[in-house]
Amino acid sequence: MAQKQCPFCKETIQEEATICKHCKSQLPLTTSPPPPEKKWYKTWKGLLLLLFVLMVFMGIVSNQTTTKPTNDSSVTIKKSNVANYENDLTERCKDWIYQRNRAYKLGKEGDQKGAEKARIAMLTFMRDLQKNFTEKQISDEIARLEASGYKAGF
Repeated sequence: MAQKQCPFCKETIQEEATICKHCKSQLPLTTSPPPPEKKWYKTWKGLLLLLFVLMVFMGIVSNQTTTKPTNDSSVTIKKSNVANYENDLTERCKDWIYQRNRAYKLGKEGDQKGAEKARIAMLTFMRDLQKNFTEKQISDEIARLEASGYKAGF
């Protein structure tokens, strides 16, 4: 009796079988294996789509400069929100106050996990503040913000 190989599970079956006894697949009438499945990334369209997405992403990420016209000529200005934030004592102190108040509120409400996360964030903000500013600058700014009535949403 002649035998052949199942195109799906690769097990040996009888030549006249129409259903594989191993994987229970309906066998094609021809003995040729099914065509290989095309992967989206192996086609030109898939590669072009991937390239386009990468170009858009890189354009967004690397868009750090803008041109701002002035009276004399065009001047290129560095626009980096990260750099501005690192040098903005007031905004960083506001974030520290917010996390301090949040830790206090969550601890008072009994949410110890939330309070601990807020304390960790508060310590992280303070550590970052200390990298760029002196203790006096930090304490003076926090005192000024609190004297002005800043409550950080609480």
